[in-house]
Amino acid sequence: MLVQGKVPLAQSLIKYAQEGSYPVVLDRDVVKQLGRRIVLTNVIEVDEKTGYVRHNSERLAQVLLRWYSHA
Repeated sequence: MLVQGKVPLAQSLIKYAQEGSYPVVLDRDVVKQLGRRIVLTNVIEVDEKTGYVRHNSERLAQVLLRWYSHA
């Protein structure tokens, strides 16, 4: 399971909360019970125009390629 390591900035969290959206909280025990491995990484960035959090596609691709090459 790929998990974002760093929490988004407070300003971004507030913006999303005002729209009724909240980050998913990682429950390590449930993931462990499912027999899944957790890969912590940082693949998000804030779009300066909109203030929304977006995946950095290059970083995400690098992480996925590295992950699958070791599988």
